[in-house]
Amino acid sequence: QPGYVKNFPLRALLFRNGGIDIVCADSIDARGDVNLNGLPYEIADAVMYTLYFIEGLSAFEYPEASIAASDANADGIALSVADLVYLIRVITGDAQPYAKLVSSDMNLSSQVLGNEMTVRYTSGIDAGAALLVFDISGTVGTPRVGNGAAGMDVVSAVNGNELRVLVYNIGSAAITAGIDNVLMTIPVDGSITLRSVEVADFFGATMNVSTRELPSRYDVAQNYPNPFNPTTTIALSLPVAGEYHVAIYNVAGQLIRTFDGSASAGVVQLVWDGKDASGSTVASGMYFYKATVGDFTATKKMLLMK
Repeated sequence: QPGYVKNFPLRALLFRNGGIDIVCADSIDARGDVNLNGLPYEIADAVMYTLYFIEGLSAFEYPEASIAASDANADGIALSVADLVYLIRVITGDAQPYAKLVSSDMNLSSQVLGNEMTVRYTSGIDAGAALLVFDISGTVGTPRVGNGAAGMDVVSAVNGNELRVLVYNIGSAAITAGIDNVLMTIPVDGSITLRSVEVADFFGATMNVSTRELPSRYDVAQNYPNPFNPTTTIALSLPVAGEYHVAIYNVAGQLIRTFDGSASAGVVQLVWDGKDASGSTVASGMYFYKATVGDFTATKKMLLMK
Protein backbone atom coordinates (compact mmCIF):
# COMPACT_ATOMS: atom_id res chain seq x y z
CA GLN A 1 0.00 0.00 0.00
CA PRO A 2 1.24 3.53 -0.70
CA GLY A 3 2.95 5.06 2.32
CA TYR A 4 2.98 1.76 4.21
CA VAL A 5 6.16 1.07 6.19
CA LYS A 6 6.74 -2.41 7.56
CA ASN A 7 7.66 -2.48 11.25
CA PHE A 8 10.48 -4.79 12.16
CA PRO A 9 9.71 -7.13 15.08
CA LEU A 10 11.33 -6.41 18.44
CA ARG A 11 12.63 -9.42 20.36
CA ALA A 12 10.88 -9.60 23.71
CA LEU A 13 11.01 -13.30 24.60
CA LEU A 14 13.69 -15.97 24.32
CA PHE A 15 12.65 -19.59 23.80
CA ARG A 16 14.97 -22.02 25.55
CA ASN A 17 14.47 -25.76 26.05
CA GLY A 18 10.81 -25.50 25.22
CA GLY A 19 10.19 -22.66 27.68
CA ILE A 20 10.15 -18.89 27.69
CA ASP A 21 13.04 -16.97 29.25
CA ILE A 22 12.01 -13.43 30.22
CA VAL A 23 14.95 -11.14 31.05
CA CYS A 24 13.98 -8.86 33.94
CA ALA A 25 15.52 -5.49 34.69
CA ASP A 26 16.97 -6.70 37.98
CA SER A 27 19.07 -9.30 36.18
CA ILE A 28 20.76 -6.80 33.84
CA ASP A 29 21.31 -3.73 35.94
CA ALA A 30 24.60 -2.65 37.45
CA ARG A 31 24.25 -0.09 40.21
CA GLY A 32 25.33 3.33 38.85
CA ASP A 33 25.08 2.39 35.16
CA VAL A 34 22.03 4.58 34.56
CA ASN A 35 22.57 4.85 30.80
CA LEU A 36 23.12 1.08 30.49
CA ASN A 37 26.30 1.26 28.43
CA GLY A 38 28.20 -1.17 30.66
CA LEU A 39 30.30 1.57 32.32
CA PRO A 40 28.87 2.49 35.74
CA TYR A 41 29.58 5.76 37.54
CA GLU A 42 30.63 7.94 34.62
CA ILE A 43 29.75 11.51 33.64
CA ALA A 44 27.20 10.28 31.10
CA ASP A 45 25.28 8.52 33.90
CA ALA A 46 25.12 11.75 35.89
CA VAL A 47 23.94 13.67 32.82
CA MET A 48 21.12 11.19 32.17
CA TYR A 49 20.16 11.29 35.84
CA THR A 50 19.86 15.09 35.78
CA LEU A 51 17.72 14.86 32.64
CA TYR A 52 15.36 12.51 34.48
CA PHE A 53 14.64 15.11 37.15
CA ILE A 54 13.60 17.55 34.43
CA GLU A 55 12.05 15.30 31.79
CA GLY A 56 10.86 12.32 33.84
CA LEU A 57 11.08 8.70 32.67
CA SER A 58 11.27 9.82 29.04
CA ALA A 59 14.97 10.54 29.71
CA PHE A 60 15.59 6.78 29.81
CA GLU A 61 15.64 4.58 26.73
CA TYR A 62 14.87 1.52 28.84
CA PRO A 63 13.17 2.91 31.98
CA GLU A 64 12.86 -0.31 34.01
CA ALA A 65 16.53 -1.19 33.66
CA SER A 66 17.67 2.39 34.37
CA ILE A 67 15.45 2.49 37.47
CA ALA A 68 17.00 -0.78 38.66
CA ALA A 69 20.47 0.77 38.24
CA SER A 70 19.60 4.13 39.80
CA ASP A 71 19.89 3.33 43.52
CA ALA A 72 23.49 4.59 43.71
CA ASN A 73 23.53 5.11 47.49
CA ALA A 74 22.01 1.67 48.18
CA ASP A 75 19.26 2.93 50.48
CA GLY A 76 16.54 1.01 48.69
CA ILE A 77 14.96 4.16 47.21
CA ALA A 78 15.38 4.54 43.45
CA LEU A 79 15.49 7.76 41.44
CA SER A 80 16.22 10.14 44.31
CA VAL A 81 18.29 13.31 44.55
CA ALA A 82 20.36 11.50 47.16
CA ASP A 83 21.25 8.88 44.53
CA LEU A 84 22.38 11.61 42.11
CA VAL A 85 24.58 13.20 44.78
CA TYR A 86 26.16 9.86 45.72
CA LEU A 87 26.75 9.01 42.05
CA ILE A 88 28.56 12.34 41.64
CA ARG A 89 30.63 11.65 44.76
CA VAL A 90 31.78 8.34 43.26
CA ILE A 91 32.64 10.01 39.94
CA THR A 92 34.70 12.67 41.74
CA GLY A 93 36.48 10.03 43.85
CA ASP A 94 35.01 11.17 47.18
CA ALA A 95 33.08 7.93 47.77
CA GLN A 96 33.28 4.26 46.87
CA PRO A 97 30.57 2.57 44.77
CA TYR A 98 28.25 0.02 46.32
CA ALA A 99 28.33 -3.33 44.58
CA LYS A 100 25.19 -4.79 43.12
CA LEU A 101 23.59 -7.20 45.58
CA VAL A 102 23.29 -10.80 44.43
CA SER A 103 19.75 -11.81 45.29
CA SER A 104 20.57 -15.29 46.62
CA ASP A 105 23.51 -14.23 48.77
CA MET A 106 23.80 -12.86 52.29
CA ASN A 107 27.01 -11.41 53.69
CA LEU A 108 27.10 -11.61 57.47
CA SER A 109 29.54 -10.20 60.03
CA SER A 110 29.90 -10.71 63.77
CA GLN A 111 31.70 -8.44 66.20
CA VAL A 112 32.14 -8.18 69.97
CA LEU A 113 32.51 -4.67 71.37
CA GLY A 114 32.51 -4.34 75.13
CA ASN A 115 30.05 -6.87 76.53
CA GLU A 116 27.87 -7.27 73.45
CA MET A 117 28.07 -9.18 70.20
CA THR A 118 26.41 -7.60 67.16
CA VAL A 119 25.54 -9.63 64.07
CA ARG A 120 25.03 -7.56 60.90
CA TYR A 121 24.11 -8.61 57.39
CA THR A 122 23.78 -7.42 53.80
CA SER A 123 21.21 -9.07 51.56
CA GLY A 124 19.50 -8.31 48.26
CA ILE A 125 16.25 -10.04 49.20
CA ASP A 126 14.13 -10.65 52.28
CA ALA A 127 14.91 -13.74 54.33
CA GLY A 128 12.32 -15.88 56.09
CA ALA A 129 14.44 -17.38 58.87
CA ALA A 130 18.00 -17.71 60.14
CA LEU A 131 19.66 -20.25 62.43
CA LEU A 132 22.93 -19.20 64.06
CA VAL A 133 25.16 -21.43 66.19
CA PHE A 134 27.82 -19.93 68.49
CA ASP A 135 30.67 -21.35 70.55
CA ILE A 136 30.62 -19.69 73.97
CA SER A 137 32.74 -19.55 77.09
CA GLY A 138 31.21 -17.77 80.08
CA THR A 139 27.65 -16.51 80.19
CA VAL A 140 25.40 -14.98 77.55
CA GLY A 141 22.19 -13.01 77.84
CA THR A 142 19.01 -13.25 75.80
CA PRO A 143 19.52 -12.50 72.08
CA ARG A 144 17.54 -9.51 70.77
CA VAL A 145 16.61 -8.88 67.14
CA GLY A 146 17.91 -5.70 65.48
CA ASN A 147 16.45 -3.24 63.00
CA GLY A 148 16.74 -5.66 60.09
CA ALA A 149 14.62 -8.29 61.84
CA ALA A 150 12.00 -6.06 63.48
CA GLY A 151 8.79 -8.02 63.91
CA MET A 152 10.56 -11.39 63.82
CA ASP A 153 10.48 -13.90 66.68
CA VAL A 154 13.66 -15.19 68.30
CA VAL A 155 14.19 -18.34 70.37
CA SER A 156 17.49 -19.50 71.82
CA ALA A 157 19.01 -22.18 74.00
CA VAL A 158 22.39 -22.87 75.61
CA ASN A 159 23.69 -26.43 75.70
CA GLY A 160 27.10 -26.63 77.33
CA ASN A 161 29.43 -24.39 75.32
CA GLU A 162 26.99 -23.97 72.45
CA LEU A 163 24.37 -21.26 71.89
CA ARG A 164 21.73 -21.83 69.22
CA VAL A 165 19.55 -18.92 68.04
CA LEU A 166 16.61 -19.14 65.63
CA VAL A 167 15.08 -16.01 64.07
CA TYR A 168 11.72 -16.77 62.42
CA ASN A 169 8.09 -15.68 62.20
CA ILE A 170 4.87 -17.63 61.75
CA GLY A 171 3.26 -14.62 60.06
CA SER A 172 4.42 -12.36 57.23
CA ALA A 173 7.36 -10.60 58.93
CA ALA A 174 10.79 -10.99 57.30
CA ILE A 175 14.47 -10.29 57.76
CA THR A 176 14.41 -7.35 55.38
CA ALA A 177 16.81 -6.80 52.49
CA GLY A 178 19.37 -4.07 53.01
CA ILE A 179 22.98 -3.14 53.59
CA ASP A 180 24.67 -3.46 56.99
CA ASN A 181 21.42 -4.13 58.85
CA VAL A 182 21.55 -5.44 62.42
CA LEU A 183 20.22 -8.98 62.67
CA MET A 184 20.69 -9.40 66.42
CA THR A 185 22.64 -8.43 69.51
CA ILE A 186 23.71 -10.76 72.32
CA PRO A 187 24.90 -9.66 75.77
CA VAL A 188 28.03 -11.62 76.67
CA ASP A 189 30.34 -11.99 79.66
CA GLY A 190 33.18 -14.10 78.31
CA SER A 191 33.95 -15.15 74.76
CA ILE A 192 31.62 -15.94 71.87
CA THR A 193 32.35 -16.99 68.28
CA LEU A 194 29.92 -17.55 65.44
CA ARG A 195 30.38 -21.14 64.24
CA SER A 196 27.72 -21.64 61.57
CA VAL A 197 24.75 -19.95 59.88
CA GLU A 198 21.80 -21.28 57.91
CA VAL A 199 19.45 -18.84 56.16
CA ALA A 200 16.38 -19.33 53.95
CA ASP A 201 14.76 -16.66 51.82
CA PHE A 202 11.14 -15.55 52.31
CA PHE A 203 9.86 -18.42 50.17
CA GLY A 204 11.99 -21.15 51.70
CA ALA A 205 14.94 -21.38 49.30
CA THR A 206 18.36 -21.84 50.90
CA MET A 207 20.57 -18.74 50.66
CA ASN A 208 24.34 -18.67 50.24
CA VAL A 209 25.85 -17.07 53.35
CA SER A 210 29.40 -15.77 53.75
CA THR A 211 30.59 -14.85 57.23
CA ARG A 212 33.46 -12.86 58.67
CA GLU A 213 34.48 -11.92 62.20
CA LEU A 214 35.32 -8.25 62.68
CA PRO A 215 38.03 -7.21 65.15
CA SER A 216 36.94 -6.31 68.67
CA ARG A 217 39.89 -3.97 69.24
CA TYR A 218 42.62 -2.06 67.42
CA ASP A 219 45.72 -4.10 66.74
CA VAL A 220 48.83 -4.21 64.56
CA ALA A 221 50.13 -7.65 63.62
CA GLN A 222 53.76 -8.60 63.22
CA ASN A 223 54.67 -8.28 59.58
CA TYR A 224 54.76 -11.53 57.60
CA PRO A 225 57.06 -12.94 56.43
CA ASN A 226 59.75 -11.73 58.77
CA PRO A 227 62.63 -11.74 57.86
CA PHE A 228 61.54 -10.92 54.31
CA ASN A 229 62.84 -10.32 50.79
CA PRO A 230 61.63 -8.39 48.90
CA THR A 231 58.05 -7.87 50.15
CA THR A 232 56.22 -8.21 53.45
CA THR A 233 52.65 -7.62 54.66
CA ILE A 234 51.54 -5.52 57.65
CA ALA A 235 48.00 -6.18 58.92
CA LEU A 236 45.96 -3.57 60.82
CA SER A 237 42.79 -4.47 62.74
CA LEU A 238 40.06 -1.81 62.85
CA PRO A 239 37.00 -2.44 65.06
CA VAL A 240 35.29 0.61 63.51
CA ALA A 241 35.73 2.55 60.29
CA GLY A 242 38.53 5.07 60.41
CA GLU A 243 41.77 6.41 59.00
CA TYR A 244 45.19 4.81 59.41
CA HIS A 245 48.80 5.92 59.08
CA VAL A 246 51.84 3.66 58.92
CA ALA A 247 55.39 5.05 58.86
CA ILE A 248 58.51 2.95 58.21
CA TYR A 249 61.89 4.06 59.65
CA ASN A 250 65.45 2.77 59.44
CA VAL A 251 67.63 2.23 62.50
CA ALA A 252 68.90 5.82 62.22
CA GLY A 253 65.35 7.09 62.68
CA GLN A 254 65.04 8.32 59.09
CA LEU A 255 61.58 8.12 57.54
CA ILE A 256 61.62 5.64 54.64
CA ARG A 257 58.01 5.16 53.56
CA THR A 258 54.47 5.99 54.66
CA PHE A 259 51.06 4.43 54.04
CA ASP A 260 47.89 6.45 54.60
CA GLY A 261 44.26 5.64 53.99
CA SER A 262 40.83 4.94 55.41
CA ALA A 263 38.91 1.69 55.73
CA SER A 264 35.73 0.21 57.11
CA ALA A 265 35.81 -2.11 60.12
CA GLY A 266 37.94 -5.16 59.41
CA VAL A 267 41.55 -6.04 58.64
CA VAL A 268 43.66 -3.88 56.32
CA GLN A 269 46.58 -5.57 54.55
CA LEU A 270 49.48 -3.28 53.58
CA VAL A 271 52.30 -4.62 51.43
CA TRP A 272 55.77 -3.02 51.60
CA ASP A 273 58.03 -3.83 48.67
CA GLY A 274 61.28 -2.83 50.34
CA LYS A 275 61.45 0.52 48.56
CA ASP A 276 61.52 4.08 49.85
CA ALA A 277 59.18 6.91 48.88
CA SER A 278 61.20 7.64 45.73
CA GLY A 279 60.99 4.02 44.53
CA SER A 280 64.58 3.10 45.33
CA THR A 281 65.30 -0.30 46.91
CA VAL A 282 66.52 0.07 50.49
CA ALA A 283 69.48 -1.75 52.05
CA SER A 284 69.26 -4.92 54.09
CA GLY A 285 68.85 -4.45 57.82
CA MET A 286 66.46 -3.73 60.66
CA TYR A 287 63.48 -1.42 60.11
CA PHE A 288 60.69 -0.19 62.34
CA TYR A 289 57.05 0.43 61.43
CA LYS A 290 54.81 2.66 63.51
CA ALA A 291 51.07 2.30 62.95
CA THR A 292 48.46 4.80 64.12
CA VAL A 293 44.73 4.06 63.92
CA GLY A 294 42.43 6.43 65.78
CA ASP A 295 43.94 6.88 69.25
CA PHE A 296 45.84 3.58 68.98
CA THR A 297 49.58 3.49 68.21
CA ALA A 298 52.01 0.56 68.05
CA THR A 299 55.59 0.12 66.85
CA LYS A 300 57.19 -3.14 65.71
CA LYS A 301 60.50 -4.29 64.20
CA MET A 302 61.08 -6.11 60.92
CA LEU A 303 64.17 -7.46 59.17
CA LEU A 304 64.94 -7.14 55.45
CA MET A 305 67.47 -9.76 54.31
CA LYS A 306 68.86 -10.06 50.78
